[in-house]
Formats: sequence, C-alpha cells, structure tokens
Amino acid sequence: MKSFDYYLQKQRIAAVCPWIVSGATVLDIGSADGALFEALGSHIARGIGIDPDVPAETTIGRYTLMPGMVPDTELPAAAFDCITMLAVLEHIPHASQQALVEYCYGRLKDGGRVVITVPSPLVDIILVCLR
Repeated sequence: MKSFDYYLQKQRIAAVCPWIVSGATVLDIGSADGALFEALGSHIARGIGIDPDVPAETTIGRYTLMPGMVPDTELPAAAFDCITMLAVLEHIPHASQQALVEYCYGRLKDGGRVVITVPSPLVDIILVCLR
C-alpha cells in the first residue's frame, strides 16, 4: 500500500473502533494485514480476519488471519459480536451481496452488529489526481 492508502485505512479504522465493544469477538472481512486487530489490541477477546491476499493462516496474539473470500471461506464454528468490512462492500459483485448478507447473519451473535465503511466517491477523484 502507498502512504495515502495507509492514511485512508487509519481513518476507516478510527471510524469503526467506537462500534466494537470491549471484549468482543470480531470477524474482519477483507482484513489485509490485520491492521484493525492491531489497533484494537487487548480491547477485543478474539478476532478472525479473512482476506484473499493472506498467504497462509497465521495467528498473531488475539487474532488469526486466514486466506479466502467470503462467502466461500468456511470458519470454525463460532459466532461473532461484530463483523467488519472496511472498504470491501464495493468490491463484492451485486449478484453475490445476498450471499454475503446470509454469511454474516449466520455468524453473528444475537444483538451483534455488522459495521461497514464505504469510500466516498471523492476518494476516486483524489486517487486519480495523485496518480
């Protein structure tokens, strides 16, 4: 990632963190390198991140990163307090979005929440200018 991408990632993480309760179990769809989990630190009980660019399943402290794509990736039997998608939804084809909803619903605890960020269209204009 480039420095502007890291800046945007930090902004998304800052927007999401207040919605994740202390002691939560978190599923991060599109987790990249686990930056959300690093930011949350001991605030969460456990986290699982899924991303197609993760080379192999890796556990780091309280979280595990897994290679894969949703909704095709099977998880250990678990329910999560929070499922996050930071700048991911816009990459999911419309035809697959219902399957994504069902995937999330089937893995969310009662009273849990799904937290999604979607980039502003202005970001595309900024990125074009920076290129």
